[in-house]
Amino acid sequence: MAINKAGIHRILKNPIYYGEFDWKGKRHHGNHEPIISRHLFDEVQKVFERTNHPKESKRNLAFSGLLKCGKCGCSMTPEMHKGKYVYYRCTQHRGRCDNVYVREEALSELLGESVLRIRIDEETVLWIRKALEESHRDKIVFHNQAINSLQKRYNRLQSMIDRAYEDKLTGAIPLELWERKSAEWNDEMSNIQAEIERHQNASMDYVATGVQILELAKKAYDLYLAQNNFERRKLLNILLLNCTFYRGILCPVYRKPFDILAKGLQNSSMRGRRDLNSRPPA
Repeated sequence: MAINKAGIHRILKNPIYYGEFDWKGKRHHGNHEPIISRHLFDEVQKVFERTNHPKESKRNLAFSGLLKCGKCGCSMTPEMHKGKYVYYRCTQHRGRCDNVYVREEALSELLGESVLRIRIDEETVLWIRKALEESHRDKIVFHNQAINSLQKRYNRLQSMIDRAYEDKLTGAIPLELWERKSAEWNDEMSNIQAEIERHQNASMDYVATGVQILELAKKAYDLYLAQNNFERRKLLNILLLNCTFYRGILCPVYRKPFDILAKGLQNSSMRGRRDLNSRPPA
């Protein structure tokens, strides 16, 4: 049986697959076994939120929205000339500005130099990876303690629901009270389960995320050179918050933790490091 686009949309928004269901305008915790995690469900909903925003009507060019004028702080907007040449200029919304145009090819090269600043050598990668693994021991203890505490609260709530259900069956408490309290407890249990999953994911991903950042820093410039400007922009979005440009000089602002790699490691006296500002031989 074929499923149309609307049917797929309903499936992806249905909480039944992570263990909850909606009934009479309220969300309840089911007794069935979930087939996906609450974390995965929430991530899918975030994608829906992003894709529901209206698309910009302005033509998107590779580095649009990345630059601000280093003189007046206005945005630098791209302009197409002769149907193929792209230049970025200050919008001059705050008055006349003496900043100059920069052609996209020249801008791409300047941005590449910003990427080059976070390039680190293999010895530094190994040193930081070892430090991450050592610090991970403390992280594991912290997350495990949090998970144990949350799990105890979850079990207590489950016991309270079971006892209240028996009281409802025997008539010890009215149906209305049972429905209200069980809904409250189910909501709290759902939040606890989501919090447990976040701690589990954080515990597992801590070192992996750090290693991925290091690998990206090690290969970022090579990746940049191998891609077109639109793919380069995707990489820049990971590395940079924004940049300012004034008369040929580009000043990048790095995202964390790449700001540490770009600035701190350049001045490091670690044994065997090479100059991070030097361009590798062609």
